[in-house]
Amino acid sequence: MIVYLTGPAYTPYARRYLHEVADILRVHGFETILSFTPQQDAIDAGTPLPNGEIFNQRFEGIARSHALLALMDGSQADDGVSLEIGLYHALMFNDPGKVGVIGLMTDWRGIERKKHGCGVNLLTLGVIEEAGMMVTSLDDALAQLQEWL
Repeated sequence: MIVYLTGPAYTPYARRYLHEVADILRVHGFETILSFTPQQDAIDAGTPLPNGEIFNQRFEGIARSHALLALMDGSQADDGVSLEIGLYHALMFNDPGKVGVIGLMTDWRGIERKKHGCGVNLLTLGVIEEAGMMVTSLDDALAQLQEWL
């Protein structure tokens, strides 16, 4: 199963965490597409990608994936992550190989508000809940991915 992994990746420690999650997914047998990698590699090389190329690469990754795992930490859902969730959800209607979306909330602010949607924008939350679920631990996300295998 191919898992598209996305989340806010604006800081070195956020990128490290997403790389750690990708490694854990791979150890559990999932092929992982890490959303920001081509863009970050280009930035690190001093040759940022044009916006259209960023979109095309991410859309291609979303289209190839069977599941989407989105890190939802922060005071609000990242707008790019929300767009990726929406694109995946739209592709689900015509692709029976797409199994679902998991929103992963590890931020204590969101976990404290779990009964009210983890503080996630209600439209984004609605898409996640229609296509999958919100979880508050990587173990729960892994369990759901295993169930979808």
